[in-house]
Amino acid sequence: MITLKLTPEIINNINRKFVLDLFVWQKRWKANQHHRNRFLHKCRQIGADHYFVLEALSDACRTGRNKFFLSNKEFLPFFVCYLAQYFPKQQADLTENAEDIHGVRLSNGAEIRFVHENSYVATLSGDVYVSEWAFSDNPIRLVQLALSLSMHDTWHRTFYSSRCSGDNGEEAYKRFFALNRIKGESVFFDTVTLFDVDKGFLNEERIIE
Repeated sequence: MITLKLTPEIINNINRKFVLDLFVWQKRWKANQHHRNRFLHKCRQIGADHYFVLEALSDACRTGRNKFFLSNKEFLPFFVCYLAQYFPKQQADLTENAEDIHGVRLSNGAEIRFVHENSYVATLSGDVYVSEWAFSDNPIRLVQLALSLSMHDTWHRTFYSSRCSGDNGEEAYKRFFALNRIKGESVFFDTVTLFDVDKGFLNEERIIE
C-alpha cells in the first residue's frame, strides 16, 4: 500500500480548501459530518465526490480514522485522482496508476481504501462513503458491504446518489432506506436539486430521528 506523506504544507492546504473552497450545499454537508448516518439525494455533477474526498482526507489527517469509498469498480480510479491533487510530489504516480490502487496509507497511520461490491474487506472497518449507489451493478451488495464496514457505532456512513427511473436502486432503497432511515437509525437527510445549484442554496435539509 502506498504511503502518502503528510507535511505541514499539505495539511494547511487541505484545511484551507475545506474552509474556503466549498459550495453552499457542501458547507451544509460539512456542518453535518458529525452524524453517524447521512443520506443525500442529489442531482449529478455538483462536486459530491470531490467534496467527500476532501472531507475524508481532512478528518483522517486530524483523527487517524480509516475511510472507505465504495462505488462501481470503474469509478474508483476517480477517487484516487481526486485524492492525488493534495499530494503534488506523488500526484503523477497516483494518477498514472489509479486503476491499480485499491488503498493508500497516510503517514499518520490512517488508511483510505477504494472498494467495489466484490472487494474483500473482512476484518476491516471505518467511515464509509457510498457514491451513486443507485447506479451500482449490485446496489444491495454494495450497501450491505458498506453497512458491514461501519457496523460499530463509532463509524460514520454517508450514502449519496442521484436517482432516475432507469437506475438500479429501488429495491435497495426499500430494503435499507425506508422512511429516510438507515437500518432503522436516525439520519441526516438532504436533497440538492438543479434548482438549488442555480440559486445557491439547499432545497431540503432535515434530521430525521
